[in-house]
Amino acid sequence: MRTTTLPTPQHCPLPTAVARPLLIALMAMALLSATGFAQQGSGAQDGDDTRKSELKEPVPKVLGILFYADWCASCKVLEPNPEPVMKRFDDQPIVVTRFDMTDDTTKYKSRLLANLLGFGDEFQENERKTGFMLLIDPKTKQLLGRLTKTHSEEELAREIERSLGR
Repeated sequence: MRTTTLPTPQHCPLPTAVARPLLIALMAMALLSATGFAQQGSGAQDGDDTRKSELKEPVPKVLGILFYADWCASCKVLEPNPEPVMKRFDDQPIVVTRFDMTDDTTKYKSRLLANLLGFGDEFQENERKTGFMLLIDPKTKQLLGRLTKTHSEEELAREIERSLGR
């Protein structure tokens, strides 16, 4: 019977700085595999739908997009107005973002964000206007409402509630 010796550090073809972390990682993988940890999944194998729903990410029902610029007088009136109203909806599926049209740089960054969110068309339609907030259904991209400086806090709240389907 032939015996094989394990390589010693001086016989190992890998430098010690590489071999040691590699050996530790392999040992950790073997340990996890042996304990069955690697086989524990999301519970999908045993048909646990409750576990699946817990892992599902929440999706907003309404996306509020404020078209804003530092130089816009209407924006200065509108912007602080929704803040106290939005606090009422902290536990609701609504997300608010702002497209900043102050200058070419902020407008470009806002265009990138709009494209990333899938609202490039809406951005392009409104990029020359400021001082309002669009309420949009993120799934259908349907316009649910338009808020301006002329809305009181109560009117803003009613419009948001209507958009949320309450």
